[in-house]
Amino acid sequence: MIINHMNETPQQIPNQQPIKPQPEQQVPIQPEQPVVMPQQPQTRWLFLVLALVIAFAAYAGIAYWQGVWPFEKEEIVKVSPSPTPRPTPTPMPTTENKELNAAQEIIERFYYHLNQKQFNEAVLIFEPKYQFRLTVPISWEGLGSYAPVGFRDDNAKVLEEFCDSQRTCYLPIEILSYSKEGADLYIFTVQYRNDDGSVYTTSTLGATPMSKFVYGVEKIDGNWKVITTPISSP
Repeated sequence: MIINHMNETPQQIPNQQPIKPQPEQQVPIQPEQPVVMPQQPQTRWLFLVLALVIAFAAYAGIAYWQGVWPFEKEEIVKVSPSPTPRPTPTPMPTTENKELNAAQEIIERFYYHLNQKQFNEAVLIFEPKYQFRLTVPISWEGLGSYAPVGFRDDNAKVLEEFCDSQRTCYLPIEILSYSKEGADLYIFTVQYRNDDGSVYTTSTLGATPMSKFVYGVEKIDGNWKVITTPISSP
């Protein structure tokens, strides 16, 4: 059976009030509160202050030990600039000094050659004129008596034979003083030194032992030469 619903009277829906939209409730925004860090303990600052005190005490102790107090007011002394010093000119040697130096060098070279037994070099700066104290004349002919007959014309051989009989030829000398006699003659007072460094003495020329002897150096034909023979010795 078919039921016809078409003729049914539709039911009336009771009047309903339209639903009004409710306004959204505004939630007040609270301002952000600052983040408060937990308070640090004061111990860190105490350690920092203590470290500074210790460092200062150590620095002050070192400064006191070195005699420099860092807080002492330093006196500033103003020094005016001094003029640049000029070098002192070296005085030129006088003619007399040059002559003296040349004469002294000759006697020192002469005995150096004798000590080394370099007779060929020694005869070039030796011209025998006197013995002992410049009072006893002598010459190459006089010295020739020390050499064999066949060698008396060889001055180097004559000097060698003479020195072999005189110990003083091979001793070093020490110049003690000098004097100038005339324009071209210097007299040097010397002493000899033994091998042990002691002063050589001799008494063969007199009763009183002697340790100081005089030697002449003369300019001959423009050249300085020793004119006194080495002292005779036993």
